[in-house]
Amino acid sequence: MDRQTTYELLDLVHVPFNGGGPALAATLGGHTPISFGALPPAVQHVKDGKLRALAITSSRRAAALPEVPTMADDGHAEVAADIWQAVLVPAGTPPEIVGQLNRAIVDVITQPRVKQRMAALGYEPIGTPPAESEAEMRRELAKWSKVVRDAAIKLG
Repeated sequence: MDRQTTYELLDLVHVPFNGGGPALAATLGGHTPISFGALPPAVQHVKDGKLRALAITSSRRAAALPEVPTMADDGHAEVAADIWQAVLVPAGTPPEIVGQLNRAIVDVITQPRVKQRMAALGYEPIGTPPAESEAEMRRELAKWSKVVRDAAIKLG
């Protein structure tokens, strides 16, 4: 049976948790057989052999777990979702303050020791300019809004 057929045969039940930590703990404890979550909290568990990473949804393989294929590597390029984080400030914050904060953050995350530690945890720090981060956030919002609309996902 090829991998595509295997994916099509999965019969999953959504189990809601109050965050990634409890979901990861349930999988580690054997209460749920599979989990979808962010890479950083799971990296050490994968390296320790407590979890088996089947695939990642990011557009490229993770430096922390280069042996784990992407969904695209497995023939499912349509399943693509990079998890990223941003530092946000209140609307109306003066551009010079935003620029200062951005430069300070980029300075910290590009320090070799910080970069090495973040990579070991599964983070890949980039440090983009504020306008680029905002554009990425808008693209992500449009992408996921379409997913929610197309799947007719409703709250409650």
